[in-house]
Amino acid sequence: MNLQKATQGYLLCKSAEGVRERTLESYRYHLRLLIEFLGECDVESVTTLADVEMSRIVDDCDQAHACLKEVLQSDQAQRSAGNP
Repeated sequence: MNLQKATQGYLLCKSAEGVRERTLESYRYHLRLLIEFLGECDVESVTTLADVEMSRIVDDCDQAHACLKEVLQSDQAQRSAGNP
């Protein structure tokens, strides 16, 4: 089965299960990244190497998000304290 078609079916199933729209948006985003990374391929051809690489990309994004969150919290704390 084509990866694009499989992800569409997955999202349709999750929507039918009543998953929140915000969760579906997250799934769409991450699945789109996976498809962009792997290219157009069959689901059966996805290897564990690709899974590991995608996991590393997601981890990098999570680390970047955590770092940005710290910077924003620090900036907010400085503004609350009256430091520009």
